[in-house]
Order: sequence, then structure tokens, then C-alpha cells
Amino acid sequence: MAGPHYLFVSALAGIFTRRWRFTLYFGIALFVVLLSSWTANFVSERQRIASIAAAQPIVAAAERFHLATGTYPRSFDDLVPAYLAVEPRTRMGFHGTRFLLSSRPDRFRVSFSLPAWMLCSYDSESKQWKIND
Repeated sequence: MAGPHYLFVSALAGIFTRRWRFTLYFGIALFVVLLSSWTANFVSERQRIASIAAAQPIVAAAERFHLATGTYPRSFDDLVPAYLAVEPRTRMGFHGTRFLLSSRPDRFRVSFSLPAWMLCSYDSESKQWKIND
């Protein structure tokens, strides 16, 4: 099977021979692949930042729920409609996805899925967002 070295050498050879079409097509294909990869990462990062901002009302509502009841909410049913008018959605994808809410007696966690099967989570104990593989 031809490796990336072979393709690169073939492209260079095409420059110095009459295979200019192959070189042109290879260059265009390489440009498209690199540009689409960069664009996907840029869009994904912007969606992650926007999703974290969209989750701030959930964090605030969960803290108010804890002050009022002494426990953390187990699900969004505990927060909507008393503490949140509607359940917020992430900014991932075209229509957004649901946030995940989980709790233990001493803390709660708000999470959402990222591309490549990663999870972005807020932990109420550390009060920080982290990305987990």
C-alpha cells in the first residue's frame, strides 16, 4: 500500500514531468482537506464556548435549588419551570442537543457531548469546566 511519502514524491515528480494534471488535482485535494479540517476545529471550538455560556443559567438554577432545598437537582424536572423557564440546549450542531445533569449529595455536574466522543463537564465542587476524553 502506498504511504504518504509515495504520494508526496509522486506529486513532486509530476511537477518535473508532464503529469501536471495529477499535481494540480493532488494540490487542490490537499488544500481542501486541510481547509476543511481547520474549519471544523474552528466551528467546534466556537460551539463549545457558546454551549458553556448557554449552560450558565443551569448552573445558577441548580445552586438556587440547592439553597432552597438543601439538595442538588437530580434532573431537569426539578428545575423546570420553577428555576428555569425552559430546558436550555447546547449550541453543538444545527439544532443543539440536550445538556446532561447529574448529582450526588455533595455536588452536581452539567455536561454536553463534543465531537470525537468527548464530554465537556462543569463540576460544582471545582466550579470549572473540563474536557474529558
